Amino acid sequence: LDEAIKDANPATQDSARHLSFRNNSSIRVGTSMRSGTLQILHVSEYGKICAKYPEKAVEIQTGAFNTVHAGQMIFVESTAEGQEGHFYQMVDEARTLQRRDAHLTELDFKFHFYPWFQHPSYALNHSQVTIPAEMGDYFERLRTNEGIELTPDQRAWYTAKARTQKDKMKREFPSTPDEAFESALQGAYYAHEMAKVYTEGRVRAVPLETGLPVHTWFDLGIGLSDITSIGFVQMVDGWFHIVDYYQHSGVGLLHYAKVLEEKQRQRGWLYGEHVWPHDGHARILDEKGRRKSEVMTELGYKPRIVPRTNDIADGIELVRNMLGKCVFDQERCEGDKSSDNPEKWGVLAALKAYRREWDEKTVSWRERPLHNWACHAADMMRCGAEHQPVGDDFNREIDYGDGSEYV
Repeated sequence: LDEAIKDANPATQDSARHLSFRNNSSIRVGTSMRSGTLQILHVSEYGKICAKYPEKAVEIQTGAFNTVHAGQMIFVESTAEGQEGHFYQMVDEARTLQRRDAHLTELDFKFHFYPWFQHPSYALNHSQVTIPAEMGDYFERLRTNEGIELTPDQRAWYTAKARTQKDKMKREFPSTPDEAFESALQGAYYAHEMAKVYTEGRVRAVPLETGLPVHTWFDLGIGLSDITSIGFVQMVDGWFHIVDYYQHSGVGLLHYAKVLEEKQRQRGWLYGEHVWPHDGHARILDEKGRRKSEVMTELGYKPRIVPRTNDIADGIELVRNMLGKCVFDQERCEGDKSSDNPEKWGVLAALKAYRREWDEKTVSWRERPLHNWACHAADMMRCGAEHQPVGDDFNREIDYGDGSEYV
């Protein structure tokens, strides 16, 4: 600050966490502001807090935010950390109000976004940089879809910067708000693969291929309270076409059998294999002692059980390989990302959010997945990948003999 300003209102207390002034105003730094009464609150990197420390995010949401009364100011800034958590929900709600040109009350947040190309120094002599065709296609999509005109020097800077940032580029230097939140969470298993799915345009309208069967891949919820996920897949010239997706909880197998029947009626496809994880064969469902797979067979859909793998990491690696050959139907796989209910979020959001568990004691990522809403769709994809490695004949003639892999 200018010395004249300091002299007009000198500090009476100056420490690392507290600064007081002669006019009785003060600035505090802390991780919890509960029970205070603040005129201005600044929350830094809230997206990262929501992703890594959800319990601290709840304290900020229920504690710090409530210390600021209507008419005062809260500033929340952060790098985006995927399409989940309170920060993402806040941004999505503020953007919705902005798109509607709605009147903001004293309790509403206003959305601000500052893209990388507004920075005057983010430019590089374009004669020194060769722009690959894939990057050129990206810049063209920005121009045609978003109306963003970049100078040759800006394009050169972005291309050179992306060489070091790689799959973190869109998170650290987003061109659009959507792009910021499409980037990967830290610790995400499929960050690189999902980034390629989007940059290569493999999220789009995917027509059904008549004459080819639609296979289903399942992840079975544990009890009625857990989510069951179903992917609907066609194999077309070596590519996995994920043409539909469904998930729900709180219902029995009869519900999912009716879903399969209704989708077949609506879309006119024929089913191939119904691929289930290993627990479908072993888990007891009812008082008769039947297995889930036996019940589903009686309902008209005979599952094929995938044997249990010794190491989940092997299955995750199979999914990584498979994602390079996946095409997703945008309408049916994206889901409702603005909903507070994870059951309405699609398989794409789940694959981007599927990540390792964070260990606060060692300040590192554990070598096991975080069990949250995203793991159900991710496990469904792993079930399919373990059953159908890339390169196998997916549309082979199906034999439901007496083999142990079938019910």
